[in-house]
Amino acid sequence: MQRPTGVSVVSVLLWISGVVNVISGFGIMSSISTGWGLLQVAIGAAAIAFGIGCWQLKAWAWAGTIGLMGLNIVSMLIVWMRFREQIVGGRVIAPLIINAVVIFYLLQPNVKAAFEQ
Repeated sequence: MQRPTGVSVVSVLLWISGVVNVISGFGIMSSISTGWGLLQVAIGAAAIAFGIGCWQLKAWAWAGTIGLMGLNIVSMLIVWMRFREQIVGGRVIAPLIINAVVIFYLLQPNVKAAFEQ
């Protein structure tokens, strides 16, 4: 089966967000917190790996991407609830919507079927 266009878009978004997380993780390690920075690097590396896997229509990447997007949603909600006075809502709402849309898209029967080959 040919890779759906939306899966290509999700793959590229995963690569971009992964690279950004890795770079910001190293910056966080040197300035704020080693543990938090390492977590960001690990999340970035996972996003890059899932992006490669999605590009190749690997079933593990489908499941991993859904899991990663779900964790992103939960973590953003926690951060927003904890720091809502300091965070502009749009900086949380847009990523929440994007993560939810990606999960919804990946759960579509035709998209899921592409990963089952």
